[in-house]
Amino acid sequence: MPDALASAAQQLVNKGWQKGVRWAYEVRAPADVDCTLGVPEVTKPIGEWLHAGFVPARGERLGAAELAEPASLLQPEGIHGPAFLTTKNYFVIKEYNFSDLYVLFVGHLSDRMSSPLPFATPWSASSQLRSADVEAMQRQLTRLGLYHDKLDGKAGMQTRAALGAYQKSAGLKVDCWPSEAVLRSLSAAR
Repeated sequence: MPDALASAAQQLVNKGWQKGVRWAYEVRAPADVDCTLGVPEVTKPIGEWLHAGFVPARGERLGAAELAEPASLLQPEGIHGPAFLTTKNYFVIKEYNFSDLYVLFVGHLSDRMSSPLPFATPWSASSQLRSADVEAMQRQLTRLGLYHDKLDGKAGMQTRAALGAYQKSAGLKVDCWPSEAVLRSLSAAR
């Protein structure tokens, strides 16, 4: 076990892990959050996110170095569940395994080694569409010029942001979540 852990740690270091930088900060998003900003290409210092109305989920005060740290917004359930400001280290873990949920739970597991607290915001009861339906959405979003990533049936960052962009353009509630209602709307937009 020590050898396996050391090997994984060395892989992370080789991919650019920055010692002393957290992988993410759980935050409460403002009610009017634009969930389409939840893509790695939109990066701002954490202080700017906080100035825009994001609040550390447990009310912790961040130091100057943390406030200056570049971060991207991650809302794995669109606007329905927890929100995170993800640092470079989040994306280092993502190079190890591309799944956002994998990275979230590995990062959270590491946090729980020093603090037994669960995520501050519970996961919602939203249901996920079947992969085939999400892939159909991706195909429609690609046709509309809103999605430019692979068609894989997974509701990742790019898919959620493209869904939010579509919801904005179609006058729907913008929640960046692949729902049955959005699927029906996209199907009707052919």
